[in-house]
Amino acid sequence: MNEGASILFKCITNSVSLTHLNIANHDRLHRNRLGLLACTDLCRLLQNNKILSILNISDNRIGNQGLNALTPALTEDCSLVSLSLSNNNLDGIAATNIITKYLKLNRNIVKLDLSNNSIGDDALNPLAEALSENATRVKQLLVENCKLTTDGAAHLFTALKTNSFLSDLYLGNNTFFMNPNKLLAINPMF
Repeated sequence: MNEGASILFKCITNSVSLTHLNIANHDRLHRNRLGLLACTDLCRLLQNNKILSILNISDNRIGNQGLNALTPALTEDCSLVSLSLSNNNLDGIAATNIITKYLKLNRNIVKLDLSNNSIGDDALNPLAEALSENATRVKQLLVENCKLTTDGAAHLFTALKTNSFLSDLYLGNNTFFMNPNKLLAINPMF
């Protein structure tokens, strides 16, 4: 799929009408498997296409290396309002640092889906801090099945005390052992 996706991205780079691109695999079989070359071409597409607002590349195994290849396009000029990176083998602080830097640069993103990646508690911290500073305008954050524990949730909930944008938070399939009332005590808005 790497070569096919590269050709597709090159063909639609200068589209004047494409606003939504979904190249996700919803059957979780990772059939597309965007490689580094395809991610580089997707980066060029994002740099040139100023009207693309929704990008879903879930289930493509881009990994941190593929996310890093997209980094040059993830600037304040990027037109995305929704970015779905679910189930892409993104791992830890390297991935969330890239995403957090992008969110701080570009306040257009309102939906971010990082579900089914090995994010973990420590890697969630930069994202939580950006949310606490209202440095982003994310309204919907999906971090389901991201290897978060009660500590990560508590840090996130504390950060959200000062956030005035987030309205939808998806935390399913993580490992929380804290009493729900204790979590509510940290942040009663939930």
